[in-house]
Amino acid sequence: MRSIRAKLVLVQMLLILFALELMGAYFVRTLSASLIRSETDAVLNQAQLMAAMAAPMLEGGRSPGGNPFRPLAASFPELMSGSVYLLNAHGLVVDTSAGNALIGQTRVDSVVTQAMVNRRRTFVIRYDPLNRAHLLAVAVPVWNGRVMAGVLEYVVPIERTYQTVAQVTRIFETAGLAVLGLTAVLGVVLSRTITRPVLEVIGQARTMAAGDYSRRVAVLGNDEFGVLAQAINDLTERLERTEAEQDQLDRARREFVANVSHELRTPLTSIKSYVEALLEEETDADTRRRFLAVIAREADRMARLTRDLLLLSGLDEGRIRRESDIEVASWLREAVERFALQAHDAGLDLQLRCDTRGVIRGNRDMLDRVMDNLIGNAIAYTSPGGRVLVSASSNGYHVQVRVADTGIGIPEADLPHVFERFYRVDKARSRRRGGSGLGLALAKQITELHGGQISIQSRVNEGTTVTVRLPLRQGVIP
Repeated sequence: MRSIRAKLVLVQMLLILFALELMGAYFVRTLSASLIRSETDAVLNQAQLMAAMAAPMLEGGRSPGGNPFRPLAASFPELMSGSVYLLNAHGLVVDTSAGNALIGQTRVDSVVTQAMVNRRRTFVIRYDPLNRAHLLAVAVPVWNGRVMAGVLEYVVPIERTYQTVAQVTRIFETAGLAVLGLTAVLGVVLSRTITRPVLEVIGQARTMAAGDYSRRVAVLGNDEFGVLAQAINDLTERLERTEAEQDQLDRARREFVANVSHELRTPLTSIKSYVEALLEEETDADTRRRFLAVIAREADRMARLTRDLLLLSGLDEGRIRRESDIEVASWLREAVERFALQAHDAGLDLQLRCDTRGVIRGNRDMLDRVMDNLIGNAIAYTSPGGRVLVSASSNGYHVQVRVADTGIGIPEADLPHVFERFYRVDKARSRRRGGSGLGLALAKQITELHGGQISIQSRVNEGTTVTVRLPLRQGVIP
């Protein structure tokens, strides 16, 4: 990430440097051209004026000698910032401000030649290596009517213009370097601001990859990085919940497999022992019948456990099949009738008290399983002479079905766990009575699958009451 940050800063600096160089080159070129053009126009105008003033000298055919430009320079001192050469039509120097020694000599100069050939004013800029200065040379034709009588050449040093351009260039370069340095500092700060959220996201990703979901990325704003940080935090929370749920599911699966293995091992051990006894020993007919009855009982127990496990597997899918309207009174009456003989044989008083004619919607087989479990438990854990009461009441929206007994009750410490799978209050006694530890868990899951609730109240040696609350079907009268 540091290399990325350095690359960002470097790219920023290169872009800014390129922009500065481009703007600087354009500015200096434009400034230089503007200054030189202004200087050239001024010198050309001065030369044109001096040519007009010098025309009578060439018209009269003045012989070489003297310096007529001195009184002219005294009259117009601003016109004499350089050297002036007055040439006749043959290119001979008629007069000059550069010294009398040049008078009468031929002036060989490209600007003079161009002016004579093209018969119009011209100029050129050249560098004097001896004086290390730039010179502006202009040549203006001197007209005598329509006849070109000669040429006036005006040579002016313009080094100050180039010095001005150089100073402006240096100022621009200095300012550019200062701006570049400031930009570099700001680029570092900005790159850190930009890369900090990315670094935090990378750190969070590595932390998540290591299995630690406790860390959160700081959300520093509502921009794209803030949205990214919030998305990472949301993902972390979802992964944390998913992992917790997965851990809980794995523990539940391990416990489930262990409980199933334990439940199946007991009847299998009993069956194996009695089968071995039948095979190895000489037993009479009565003993053989007793052994076979035990084997059959244990096989039935395994069959009930298998059936309960299959039902649980189906309930875990969360769907109710074959729903129908169920009239509460007839549903409870048939449930009580199924256990009437068993209650009579156990010496118990089994009663039904139903004060509702409501209708519920659901799977009749599943709901029958709930009532069979609750009534069967009440009969199994109530001593002879006791009572089991099945009652129902409604408030117009829900029906409450209660199964109350006067049995042995459940200790308070066990009440929060009775709806857990394979949980038994008295494990040894539950197995002797044929229980699998899945009955109440099935009852709870079936009730909730039908949109209802189930609860239990109990006191040791006083009895137990289980309440099932189910929604009534509105607008249906049985």
